[in-house]
Amino acid sequence: TISWYREYVGRFGTFLNERKYSHECGEISTGVIREYLIQIQTRHKPHTVSNSIRTLKALFNYGVKEGLVEVDPTRRVPTPKIPQTDYVVHDSAEIDRLLKECDQRTVTGARDFAILILLFDSGIRAGELLGLR
Repeated sequence: TISWYREYVGRFGTFLNERKYSHECGEISTGVIREYLIQIQTRHKPHTVSNSIRTLKALFNYGVKEGLVEVDPTRRVPTPKIPQTDYVVHDSAEIDRLLKECDQRTVTGARDFAILILLFDSGIRAGELLGLR
């Protein structure tokens, strides 16, 4: 979570640097936040845009609660909606066919079988699976 926040706040810091805007939280206006939102909407997918704004909202909300800033410049900036993604759902016959294709007598077949079972039973995404160690 910390690295996630660091990444998104870092992107905002890069934006501030590119525009030569102050990094002082109290000097960041709603207009600057909206300008950043417009920029990231042209460069990133909706999910990334939403995460970016949510991160800034959390940062400035924390700043207000701790007395570090007087006004939250994100308070009037809505979090963009993320479009609904339709996923392909496989029926049990398709899953059985895939599993039967794995020759469990071989190392790679047993590995593939285990991967498919993990994917189908846990709902883990392929990218998450690749990140496992």
